[in-house]
Amino acid sequence: MANKTTVTVDVANNVSIRVVEVDGAGNEIGLPNRSLLTPGHLVNGAWVATDLSGEPSEVVTAASAAWTPEVVAAYKAALLASYVPPSLPDLQPYQFRAMLTLSGHQAALDAFVAGLPDPNKTIAQAKLDYSLTFQRDNSLVLAAQQALGIDNATMDTLWTQAAAIQ
Repeated sequence: MANKTTVTVDVANNVSIRVVEVDGAGNEIGLPNRSLLTPGHLVNGAWVATDLSGEPSEVVTAASAAWTPEVVAAYKAALLASYVPPSLPDLQPYQFRAMLTLSGHQAALDAFVAGLPDPNKTIAQAKLDYSLTFQRDNSLVLAAQQALGIDNATMDTLWTQAAAIQ
């Protein structure tokens, strides 16, 4: 009797798809690297959708039924909300400013700060002008990142490149 692929959808979250192969005697055979599928995952803070090409038709059918646009959007949002940037070194002011200028974000950051209401504007400007170091997870850095539309992966890359400036 030939092996058979079976697919089940986790009814608790309607996201995880369990894929197992069953031999002729009804015993589950492990499928390394794909026994549990989700709509996607994060790589350095960037969303990567699961590629279903090459998967058995049962898997593609289950994914198409379970992974509606709403389910995928909610799953992606939850992953992004729980993303913790990797531990990156603090930047010296010259590294931080060089990063902004070289990446073309200096003017956008200036506009972001100028658009803040006081006292936030004054505090943000003082932090930018007088901080001795800049931390990747600082609330001002994170707010500016969001306002400028920079995703986590891009910000981490810029930060890493800035840290290498000597």
